[in-house]
Amino acid sequence: EHLSRYLNPSHLYVDGSRGCPYLCSFCSVKNTFGRTVRGRDPETLVRWMADRVDEDGIRWFTFTDDNFIRNPRHQGILEGLAKIRAQGRRFSVGLILDVESSCYAREDSPRGERTRRFLALCREAGVSNVFMGLESTNDAALQEMSKQVNRDRKGGGESAPRAIVDRYRTA
Repeated sequence: EHLSRYLNPSHLYVDGSRGCPYLCSFCSVKNTFGRTVRGRDPETLVRWMADRVDEDGIRWFTFTDDNFIRNPRHQGILEGLAKIRAQGRRFSVGLILDVESSCYAREDSPRGERTRRFLALCREAGVSNVFMGLESTNDAALQEMSKQVNRDRKGGGESAPRAIVDRYRTA
């Protein structure tokens, strides 16, 4: 009875992948799940999720992947979820994303096109909640933490923090 106040019987947590290729000093993912990103079979995962909706009344899934877009099979998962929603199943999805997953949407480039396709797939798959962590824009602090993600990799010098802030703002 006590736990029922904290548990939502129509909400499940799902992981579509495990592992992270980066060596950030503050993060335990690489130690817990390894540095190789391994993704679940999209068809099997989507079929299991459809069964949870049909059999258990699940209406909300949260992907616990540290960064869903790094899952090498994320597109297949989103496409599969979009298909089962098109069949009439009603559920919502939450994701954890890196700022890089959305900040190029307005860019007229292949990268911008990939970003727009990803965001459209998210909408079709029922993504209604996204957690996007924002990190330091201080390059020295990011280097000290061995954090290569979200850093200016073009050697922009003094304009690098501004470029990172602009990406955050766009996302």
